[in-house]
Amino acid sequence: MDEFFPNEGTPRYHYYLRLDLKTHSQATQVGLDWLRIENDLQMAPLSLPALDLGDNTIAYRDDTRDPHQVYLSFSWVESSASRAPLPPTAPVFPSDGEQVEGTQFTSQWEDAQDPDADAIADYHFRLSAESGMRWVFSSNFDKLISNTANRGSLRYTIPYPGLLNPGQRYYWRVRARDEKGVWSDWSQAWSFVPQGPGVPLNVRLQESGDGSFILNWELNPGGRKPSGFRIYASNEKGFSVSDEPYEVNVGSQHGTNQKVMFPSNFLATTLQSSFPIRPQHAFYRVVAVDEQGNRSGPSDYAAAPRPFIHSEPPIEAKVGVEYRYEVESIYSIGALKCRIQKDDLYHDTYCEAAFWDKDKPKFSLVDESPICGYRDPAWLRIDPENGLLIVTPREEDIDEYQVNVLVEIERSGQELQSFVLKVVP
Repeated sequence: MDEFFPNEGTPRYHYYLRLDLKTHSQATQVGLDWLRIENDLQMAPLSLPALDLGDNTIAYRDDTRDPHQVYLSFSWVESSASRAPLPPTAPVFPSDGEQVEGTQFTSQWEDAQDPDADAIADYHFRLSAESGMRWVFSSNFDKLISNTANRGSLRYTIPYPGLLNPGQRYYWRVRARDEKGVWSDWSQAWSFVPQGPGVPLNVRLQESGDGSFILNWELNPGGRKPSGFRIYASNEKGFSVSDEPYEVNVGSQHGTNQKVMFPSNFLATTLQSSFPIRPQHAFYRVVAVDEQGNRSGPSDYAAAPRPFIHSEPPIEAKVGVEYRYEVESIYSIGALKCRIQKDDLYHDTYCEAAFWDKDKPKFSLVDESPICGYRDPAWLRIDPENGLLIVTPREEDIDEYQVNVLVEIERSGQELQSFVLKVVP
């Protein structure tokens, strides 16, 4: 049944089985004596149960009411060769109960002490939205410091703004591991409240006429009132906002990493909750900024219509001079995803990260109707893949021509650009 529970795509939380009983004779001659179903469950790491040092109370339940058997096993490594270190006793930043500027900052704590004078080898950082610390807020906040950019230090830096909600109280704690692999108890839970603007809501592109659009959004009622906004644009679906060129790891195949440098996707700033635009990218995001310079996380993306021709053609061509026009249309390069692929050479499967489901625009010229009064440029050609028009007119081509460029994207639609091209001596 693996095909019904793929490793990629939408997760499956329920399934139903139907058993059809058939017979070649009378319907009463078929029956079911017994049925046994075995399930292997794969869960996200954050949802898996764990045991704490000391006594643990374990509860199990299921919906089967009839008598049945369940086997549960727990395993761990226990050693008394080294005493556990003491947990960190106090935070350095943010202090307990502090109001913090922004949603991206570096948490720091006091060094842990070890009764055996063993060196502290690592720390484990956790952050939660509830005081009992029963679960972490997200996977970004359940980190071994040795696996982060802060390794070897007494700190953890939140990787991006917007991972926390401004105005909401959060709780965090830390434990230490000594060089012999023994973990301390958790420190007490400390709290803080980040301050900043909320993520802009309901970002959308609305047509305003003549090929122009308005990028609109709504203010988030949570957090501070923004003093301005930053707009980002990209042809990558689900892109990450960046003010600087950034490296994208597009995956590895049998140990070969593939990395590509993407340019900055910052577009403009505005003080209003709208922005007039003639779109040249497939997707847009908005970031709010408050008076203190704190930024929100990026909004959900707004998609521009595709295809959409945003280039303007030269409308005059000279005899003996190369005429060149590259038709530019909005298209998506796809979303960076990992898909399971089969490798016939190694007889196994591997995860291939790539920009899947990208648009493939096709360009063509559409004949002009003779009733429009312009000639049909039969001597004109266009590259079907990149929309490039290159031609050198001759003396006999002097005239006015109606040029109709059609771009089509499968499952998205088509766009027609028409213009009059005048060939002059």
